[in-house]
Amino acid sequence: MKYFKTDGIRGKTNEYITLKLLYKVGRALAVLNNNAVFVGYDSRYFGYELLKALAIGAKSKKMRVYNLKIMSTPGIMYYSLKYQAIGVSITASHNLYYDNGVKVFLNGEKINVELENKLEEEMDKEKYFDFHLKRINKFNDELYLDFLKQCKTKTRYKYIIDCSNGATSKIARKLFAKTIASKPNGKNINNGVGSVNPGYLVNYLNNHNYDYGYALDGDGDRIILADKDRIYYGDDILYLILKYYKDNNIKIKKVIMSKMSNIGVINKIKEISDVSLCEVGDKNLLEGDIGAEPSGHIILKDILPYGDGLFMITLLNKIINYYGLPINKLFDYQRYDELNYTIENSLIKRSALEINKFEAILNEKIDGKIIIRKSGTEDILRIYISLKNKEDIYKYKKIIDDYLGGI
Repeated sequence: MKYFKTDGIRGKTNEYITLKLLYKVGRALAVLNNNAVFVGYDSRYFGYELLKALAIGAKSKKMRVYNLKIMSTPGIMYYSLKYQAIGVSITASHNLYYDNGVKVFLNGEKINVELENKLEEEMDKEKYFDFHLKRINKFNDELYLDFLKQCKTKTRYKYIIDCSNGATSKIARKLFAKTIASKPNGKNINNGVGSVNPGYLVNYLNNHNYDYGYALDGDGDRIILADKDRIYYGDDILYLILKYYKDNNIKIKKVIMSKMSNIGVINKIKEISDVSLCEVGDKNLLEGDIGAEPSGHIILKDILPYGDGLFMITLLNKIINYYGLPINKLFDYQRYDELNYTIENSLIKRSALEINKFEAILNEKIDGKIIIRKSGTEDILRIYISLKNKEDIYKYKKIIDDYLGGI
């Protein structure tokens, strides 16, 4: 596809993500046959200007636009679902401040490929018109905050929340007693903090008196759990939820996990429920009723048709308090050792077909899995190595690096 990738449209601000592009997206939203649009942006710089460009495009098509200001992606999806409207999140999720992007929702769900194609066709028809950046009326409804307050329960434990200096910072400070990385300045979003940098949270826990902590990403749809000694990823959190469901006789329907999920976790979850694997991308989790990716996207479709990090905090606090045990006592299994790293596409000397064949050959030889895939959001190749025998990981990394570099 020309614009939409794994998770919406994404690129460098003012190079690819421009006022012109957002104006075209705004006008193209008319093909979704819904004249109400709830739009917000995360805490990176230039978000409001991009929102205004999109809003002016949408209003030129006689659509009603509601400005949610700085708002997490799940918050925007909440209003999209509640009001059966279009939702737009201007965000680059877990990327650094110099990137931005667009995620589009309809009735609380990410739009499918068919609708993405319709939007792209309409965007390419549009001619760019000069426009004046007028003020867009703010939408001051606090129903999302009220929803989260109703979900919140008391817990005997002390915990801290790393907001990644992102879109959840303000609302998390209202909801929870203690937060860190919750003072965004437009350029510090995801910078050494948050769910993509969970070591920051672990280090904080080791230097302060807390039992555990959570790390969100820049737009608030991912969550990672940690204590002083270990990081618990999205697939680990899925296991804990399923364990709680089983112990409380809550019916477990179709469970789905990303193909990136850790084999050790998959094997443990199979003791509770059948599991299906899906491709990378949180929208693929909707193929099941409950699912997760290691990155922290977790969907419980019976409750919400999207992942929401702040809601997950309220649920996990309830579960952890129910068991009344230290976090590490709740995960009685061993993850396979893992290595995730990236290589710029410009350094790759092999074709996609060659890489696919090479990956298949490697996976026939190992107790674990190796995944080599093109990023859907950045100009890089992502490599994932997970092996039962830890000592072999860097041996295979060298084999992979040599091959991709044409050696």
